[in-house]
Amino acid sequence: MKDRLIDWEYEVYGGVNLGADAFIQKPFHFEVLVAKIQAILCRVYNYSSSPSVLKTCMDATIDIETNRISNEKGMIELTKNEIYILTLLVERKNKIVSREDLMNLLWDDQRFISDNTLTMNVNRLRKKLVEIGLGSGIETKVSQG
Repeated sequence: MKDRLIDWEYEVYGGVNLGADAFIQKPFHFEVLVAKIQAILCRVYNYSSSPSVLKTCMDATIDIETNRISNEKGMIELTKNEIYILTLLVERKNKIVSREDLMNLLWDDQRFISDNTLTMNVNRLRKKLVEIGLGSGIETKVSQG
């Protein structure tokens, strides 16, 4: 038993001395292997297993993961509802998005949500977009969306 331990220690320390980052003893679980690989990738390449989702529109970059929109004039942070609204509008660019579509996206149960609540969310988003020169980005079509 002692000889096996010495051999194992030699393999582990010898491998680390040769540049190994980690050691996984056999038999191993696949999940452990994947976790070790992700940890090494994060450390070496600044890689994330859930990369930030970026969209571009009107010379601005929308980072959905961090709820931010930025362009050459600046960067603003958005609320969860504001990023949902903006993302849906960008995905359906040059198409009319109905109030019902926006309400369904934001709230599962509309029975307790006032129509005015959506209007307030869109108005707040518009004001924030004006701060970085994107004030004309959201256009309302009366009685359509």
